[in-house]
Amino acid sequence: MKDHKEYIYEQLQNDEFAIEYLRESLKDDDICVFLLALDDFTKARNIGKTALAKQTGLSREPLYKALSDKGNPQFTTVRQILKALGFQLSVEHDVA
Repeated sequence: MKDHKEYIYEQLQNDEFAIEYLRESLKDDDICVFLLALDDFTKARNIGKTALAKQTGLSREPLYKALSDKGNPQFTTVRQILKALGFQLSVEHDVA
């Protein structure tokens, strides 16, 4: 039997699932939920912190901190990480 993380990592191989996973994590009032979801994505896709550091221009230590449950990264750091992972931020009108 697979554990929860293993199942999520397997599902994160699917681009549509990954996008929805990240979107859903943004609905929580705690930004740490989104940061941990982003970390799940990097682990599931085997994107190491060293490679991500090169792509973002950041050092590994700030990346580890930013993608942790204690992370409180600057907006520019989150944007750099998302860009390196092939994502971009967007704003949508909430019709609810």
